[in-house]
Amino acid sequence: MWFRFILYRKSGKESNYLRRNDYSYTDYFQFVMGIVLFFFEIIFSLTSVLITILCGGLIAEVNSIVYRLFFALEMGIFITAGTLPLVVLVVFFSKNYVFSVLLRVFYSVLSLTAESSFGALPKVMCWLMPIPLTTLWSAGNLTAHGAMDGVGMLEYLIPTTFQTIIILAVIALLSVIVIDYMYKKRGDE
Repeated sequence: MWFRFILYRKSGKESNYLRRNDYSYTDYFQFVMGIVLFFFEIIFSLTSVLITILCGGLIAEVNSIVYRLFFALEMGIFITAGTLPLVVLVVFFSKNYVFSVLLRVFYSVLSLTAESSFGALPKVMCWLMPIPLTTLWSAGNLTAHGAMDGVGMLEYLIPTTFQTIIILAVIALLSVIVIDYMYKKRGDE
């Protein structure tokens, strides 16, 4: 289906499937590209771990390889789900390219600021921001598996894996619903 869609798009022909189901080429293409980018994020995370294991194996002993691969897979999924609110903002302000870039920078700076202020922020604020939530989860997970010494005074902020999955799933679901609504609203105009 993807190849057929791309061929129709490049050849200028219109697909009956897309016409019957009221899809626009751009929306479907962006949807497919979003899925492809999601898998690239997972592949990037796994590749990073494999390179780390390979290089670490040359210098020192590397243990718990299965855990590290599974951890990288989880991080790839969590970070991808955590960037969906940013996609909502970029889609909303997509008419202005410069503002979209500034939003990305602001989102990164806000996440980094929250991560450096974990001790001062309330628990709810830390958990509602996807990237700091993922950072807290990873710190707790690494500590539980002996890869880190401990998290000290931030132990009360560490979410469980189940809590992290639920929070990020809700954030991702709401983001997808809002993105879909915005695209439908633009299609009606």
